[in-house]
Amino acid sequence: MYLLQRLVNNKISMLGIVFFIIAILILAFQQSVYADKQKVKTVYHVYEDNQLLGILSEDEKRELDSYLLKSMKQASERFPEYELKLSEDYSFVPEHVFSNGEENNPKLYKQLTEEIQIEAKSYALEVGGVKVAHLPSAKAVDNVLKQFKLQYVTQEELDLYEQKLKSDKLDVDQEMIPGIQMIKLSEDINIVESQISPNEILDEASALTLINQGTLNVEDYSVKEGDVLGSIAANHGLTTEELLSINEQLTADSLLKIGQNINVTVTKPLIELMVVRKTVEKKSIPFNVKTEKTDSLEKGQSKILQQGANGEKEVHSVVTEMNGTKASTEIISEQILSNPIEEIKLEGTKDVSIGTGSLAWPTVGGYVSSKLGTRWGKLHKGIDIARPSNKTIKAADNGRVESAGYDSSGYGNKVVINHGNGMKTVYAHLSSISVETGQVIGKGSAIGVMGSTGNSTGVHLHFEIYVNGKLMDPLEYL
Repeated sequence: MYLLQRLVNNKISMLGIVFFIIAILILAFQQSVYADKQKVKTVYHVYEDNQLLGILSEDEKRELDSYLLKSMKQASERFPEYELKLSEDYSFVPEHVFSNGEENNPKLYKQLTEEIQIEAKSYALEVGGVKVAHLPSAKAVDNVLKQFKLQYVTQEELDLYEQKLKSDKLDVDQEMIPGIQMIKLSEDINIVESQISPNEILDEASALTLINQGTLNVEDYSVKEGDVLGSIAANHGLTTEELLSINEQLTADSLLKIGQNINVTVTKPLIELMVVRKTVEKKSIPFNVKTEKTDSLEKGQSKILQQGANGEKEVHSVVTEMNGTKASTEIISEQILSNPIEEIKLEGTKDVSIGTGSLAWPTVGGYVSSKLGTRWGKLHKGIDIARPSNKTIKAADNGRVESAGYDSSGYGNKVVINHGNGMKTVYAHLSSISVETGQVIGKGSAIGVMGSTGNSTGVHLHFEIYVNGKLMDPLEYL
C-alpha cells in the first residue's frame, strides 16, 4: 500500500501500476514452472594441471570413482610391497547447478579411465638430471651402484676407499691406500623420490643390466634372403663397422646364412666408473745389440761374441681406468734396479762364393778305393772314397752349388759345385742331398750323406775335379 501511495503521489497512471503488477506475477509464475522442471544437482569440473578439460556428471564421477577403486584394489593385490596412489595430474571441482539431465560427457569419462594412472612410490637413479631407473627403495639404488662399482674394483678396495673418505684426510694428490687413489662415478648421480607405474619399477639385477648396456632389450636380427652386412646395418641405423664391432664372430668377408641371428643393438653404459690407481711394477729394460763385421766368418754367418741380458727398473705410475679399461698412464718416477748388458754380434764378410784353390778332403776320413783311369774297359773320371768314419759329405772348397739332384746317367744323387775360379767339383752316389742349386757354401760345409745311388757297387763317394773345363786327377789337388 505504501508503494501504491508513492506511485499515486508521483502521479503515475493507474494503467502503469496494473502493468507493473502483471509483470511481477508473470515472473513469479515462470520461476515456479522452471523450478518444477529443474532439480539442483552436483557436477564436476575436471582440470589437468590447472587446464579445464570439461565437466562430468555426478553419476559419471561416481562410476569413475568405482572404476579407480577397483583398479587400485587389483594393483594392491598384484604389488603388495608398494605404496600405491592415483596420479595427481587431475583435479575435480564440484559445483551445484540446476540439472536438465544432459550433463553426461562419455568422451571425457573414457579419457580419464585411460589416463589416470596408479602410481607407486619409488626411488629413481638420476643421471645427469635424467631419471634412468626406478627401484623400490633408496637402499636398492645404493646396492645397484655398489654392484656396478664391484665390477671394476674389489670389495676390499672399495671398503678401504670408503673408510678413507670418512676420515677427513682425503687428498688425492698423495698416496692414500695401496693401489687405489680415487673411485668416482663419472656422471652427476642423484637418488630422488618419484612416483611411477609399478610396472616400471626394476629389481636390482635388471637395473644393473640397464646401467651396463643402456637398454634392457638387445635386439637380434634373423638374416633373410638377399641380406648383406651393409644393408642390415643401414636398416638399423648402424655403420658396417659398428655392426661388426658388436658381432665378434663376423668379419667384412663373412658369408651370411639365412636364419642366422645377428645382434643389431649398440650398447653403451649409462655411467662410467673412474678408478685411479697408483701402481708399482718392475719392467725389463731391453738390451742393445751391437754388430761388428769380421772376415773370419763367411757372408751370411754370424756369431754371438757377448750374450746380451735385459736390465730391470721399478716404475711408479698413476693409471686412470674408465669402466675397467685403461684410459691414461702417468709415470711418476723410475728407479733402475739393474742395467742391461749389451749383446755383441759378429757378422761375416768373407766371400765364400770364390774358392781358395786349395781343396779339403770331402769326407770324414776314408780311403781311396778306386783312382782316375781306365776301369772295366772305360774311363773312370774321378776317385772313389770309401769307409769313412762319418758318412757326411763336405764341400772341398768355397763355391756356389751349380746343380743338386738325381742324375740318371749313372751318378745317382749328384752335387756340382762351381768354385768361381775356373774349378768345379762333382760329388756322386749320395744317399741324400742337403743343399740347393744356387746356394753359396763354404769350404767344409755339409752338402749331403754318402750312399750308393745310381750305378754303384757299394757305399762310397765318387769325386771329380774340372779345371777350366778339363778333367783333372783329384789326388793332385787334395
